[in-house]
Amino acid sequence: MRSKLMARHFGTVAAACLSTACLSLAGCSVPSSGPSRSAVQTEANVDIVDVTYGSVLSMQEPIQKGFPESFVRQPLPTIDRISLDEKLQLQVFENVDKGLFGATEAGPTVIAPLTVDSEGKLSVPYVGRIDAVGKSLEELRAVVEEKLAEQTPDPQVIVSRMDESGLSVSISGDIRQPGIYPLDIPTRRINALLSRAGGVAASPDQVKVEIRRGRNGGSAGLRAIQDDPRQDVAVLPGDNVVVRAEHRRVFVLGAIGAQKVIPLDQPNMVLIDAVAASGGLNNDAANPEAVYVFRRKAQAGTQPPKSGSVGTVFRFNFSEPTGVLAAGEFGLWNSDVIYIAETGNVRFSRVLKLLLGVTLPAKQISDMASGG
Repeated sequence: MRSKLMARHFGTVAAACLSTACLSLAGCSVPSSGPSRSAVQTEANVDIVDVTYGSVLSMQEPIQKGFPESFVRQPLPTIDRISLDEKLQLQVFENVDKGLFGATEAGPTVIAPLTVDSEGKLSVPYVGRIDAVGKSLEELRAVVEEKLAEQTPDPQVIVSRMDESGLSVSISGDIRQPGIYPLDIPTRRINALLSRAGGVAASPDQVKVEIRRGRNGGSAGLRAIQDDPRQDVAVLPGDNVVVRAEHRRVFVLGAIGAQKVIPLDQPNMVLIDAVAASGGLNNDAANPEAVYVFRRKAQAGTQPPKSGSVGTVFRFNFSEPTGVLAAGEFGLWNSDVIYIAETGNVRFSRVLKLLLGVTLPAKQISDMASGG
């Protein structure tokens, strides 16, 4: 009983001291881990959106479209077909001692390099300019043999590529083994080609893959490429593939178990995931009615930002079951800031400690702050 009376007496004295001392601190600010609930709600340059379980489904992040439809519909390249700028080699065997290309005792006559010109044609001695682009090596061999047979009896011709310059793609960026890679049957799709180049060190959710094809281009996330067969598009000769690790992350601040930066390296991370990964709300300091997500750009499904707005603030009430459920559906965006405001008692406790140099139990602080 005596201890209770002393505590009540101390509370009365402390309250009186506070009333007097606060007058001298009217122009001073009490240290805080961030803006209070009232400060967030009265900020003129942000849009405040109350998030409920009923509204959260309309606020999901737009699904990335991935590669354009022309890339998705692109058939696999027929890599046995000749393309522009390819360098070819011909070996000609003649059945006479002195043929068109000279003595044959030393073996076949090698004609190289022969380059397919910008019109898709190939110039062959004693044959002339013939169409090459789109033909297979076997089809071109048959044409050359037919033309030469008019001038030398029963020639035999072998056509081969001097290099793979016409059937290669370049890979650069955040890939383990960047370089120029020849296309073959197993690597005609982007996912297989990336594997051939050693893959990427970052999480697939952090990686974007861009394909530059002449004047056209498109990009898709590596996760989509791995999970969606339509996004595992065909790669064509001459494509430039650029791989970028985006290092997407969110920031967790305020009255939370541990303030930290959380990488968005999991698919479809939601607010409740980030709160749990940070140790949950601080039981002694957090205001469960004031859980916020700060976002620089307007969220899909919300009202357009008002003139002069610098972003949108989404407010969740964790004191209600529907607020927690809404947090389990609210998808996070890159660079979102999650902030949990402090309860008013925490700020009162700081004032008490600042003025009197003491720390009291939470219930007594609550009673004092409420005048009880």
